[in-house]
Amino acid sequence: MGSDNVYTLTGAEVLMPGGTLERRNVVVQDGVVARVEGSVGGAVGESVDLGGLILSPGFVDIHLNGGGGASFEQGTSEAIQKVIEMGFQFGTTGVVAAINTAQREDRMRQMAALADYHASANDVLLGVHLEGPYYHLDQRGAHHPEWIRYPDPGEYGAWIDAYGDLIRIVTSAPELPGGMDLIRTLSKADIVPSIGHSMATDEQVDEAIEAGARLVTHIYNAQSTYT
Repeated sequence: MGSDNVYTLTGAEVLMPGGTLERRNVVVQDGVVARVEGSVGGAVGESVDLGGLILSPGFVDIHLNGGGGASFEQGTSEAIQKVIEMGFQFGTTGVVAAINTAQREDRMRQMAALADYHASANDVLLGVHLEGPYYHLDQRGAHHPEWIRYPDPGEYGAWIDAYGDLIRIVTSAPELPGGMDLIRTLSKADIVPSIGHSMATDEQVDEAIEAGARLVTHIYNAQSTYT
């Protein structure tokens, strides 16, 4: 390995597979971890002593709406970059951008902007998490009530046709008319259906899981009580 664009992080407790902390050296080349090796031996390239700090892989946030004074819903590259950079400051190196319930045209505009950004930074912006608009009104939380609606195959079919490779998660209330069909469609498209903002009963949750639901969005918040 040449020494150009290479440096070695030394003196850190490295979080290893299995959750153990071990004193290791981490060799970085061209901004990517090249290898993790024992702490004994010379560094490759410049040596950066971390002085006993804990070094771990970056966090992946699958539900981030915004931060740093910006939101993904603004639908501009500047706003997206601002949120991403805020995440970097706190160790988040991968983000699934969450966008809330919106009018149909705004939702498509937001996804278009995120798709453009994703095309050049898919190692950081990992995809999109669509929150709503298919929610129970009584559990809408901060979502605009006039934009809450029942699952519409024409609408979510257009999402999948245009941005199926970008959408990672869709949160919905499975008990709504057409809710189970939505979950089945998402699952077939390799999109994770998530239950949230819902008044579903135990039986309806079981049915949703059978249909393909694999996640719950902010569990115990904006959902019916169950034990």
